[in-house]
Amino acid sequence: MESLYKKWFEYLENPLAYTSYYKEPEDKLLVNIEKIKIEWEETRIIIRGTLIKFPDTPPDRWAFHNHDAATIELALTSFNTVKIEDNLKRNKAGAGIDEKRLGKYLGYPEVLNITEIMVSRLNDEHLLIKASGEGCSFEITCFFLRVNSIKGYNKEQAVKAYW
Repeated sequence: MESLYKKWFEYLENPLAYTSYYKEPEDKLLVNIEKIKIEWEETRIIIRGTLIKFPDTPPDRWAFHNHDAATIELALTSFNTVKIEDNLKRNKAGAGIDEKRLGKYLGYPEVLNITEIMVSRLNDEHLLIKASGEGCSFEITCFFLRVNSIKGYNKEQAVKAYW
């Protein structure tokens, strides 16, 4: 059903948006998922999270601002099927989170929801985006995958700014 093996970023519409940040990009994307947003009218899904591996070749301005962590935002457009399983042990009613938990979300000092994302192409030309982790897993089929942004930040300042 799936074609020959490729690295996940080889399926991106804009692979340089990711590969330019790494000397040797990983085969699979490891990310701490923070947000999954479904935009029904646009048939688009936005996935945002903290990169587990900090970029090897970040922009110079990141060093100037003491950035030691980075987020990535992916856009999956023209989606066809979506299956998401949420296994996080948290209040699903949306109650606030404490500082220790927020630190985990931001990758400081530890992460909460490490998820491995893999991509392959199906025979019908859809992309199959599969993710698995302790906190959540999902399978999404779509036609297009792109990096909307990769942004650096300072972990300690991000936690302080939140509070």
